[in-house]
Amino acid sequence: IVVDGKGTATGNFQLNITAPVPKIFFVKNPGGNDTNPGTQAAPWLTLAKAFAAAVAGDIVYFVPSTYASPGVAPTNSGTSVNPINFLADTTCAYSAGVVGGCTPGPVTVTSSATTHTVSFSSRSYHRFENFTVQAPTTSATSAIYVSGGGNHVIRNNTITGSSTNAKRGIYVLGSSVNNLVTQNNITLTGSTSNRGIYLTSGTNNTFSYNTVT
Repeated sequence: IVVDGKGTATGNFQLNITAPVPKIFFVKNPGGNDTNPGTQAAPWLTLAKAFAAAVAGDIVYFVPSTYASPGVAPTNSGTSVNPINFLADTTCAYSAGVVGGCTPGPVTVTSSATTHTVSFSSRSYHRFENFTVQAPTTSATSAIYVSGGGNHVIRNNTITGSSTNAKRGIYVLGSSVNNLVTQNNITLTGSTSNRGIYLTSGTNNTFSYNTVT
């Protein structure tokens, strides 16, 4: 490159731009600790920690086990280019090297709250995939609740509930937009007022290939 007296540069040059590498975290119960950095060697322990700590572009893998939810909701939003990814690693495809090992099986989220088991409220751009989620026993609550914000992908989850109180599998409130709810299997028993998928208005929400029994 040659720069003349006027500050004009001529010649050939190369600009290298490296795309950011997503941060990958792991959650394991038992065997983790929420004071850990979330690596394979030192995973987190709880669903609540993962939902509080993850930021745009992060990928969080949950090792097969059971995780109690006190009614979690993500603290942060992702972006259209870098969503926040909560993924149940049921086959141990990504968690095989986690401390103490990984045995393939379901990643089950149980409800220990009187509110929704998992909420995506006033936040945007999340993926929540491959989990088994238990609906709460409290009436008019949901296993997965989406309200405000939008652009979430709720995919390939198994949702169960058997209390006598009316409950909802996946509830998308009208103020949330551009969500994709697909390939989920929902089985709710115990009440004739159950709602497998419950939508109240909304814009550009897509529901496809879900099974409700």
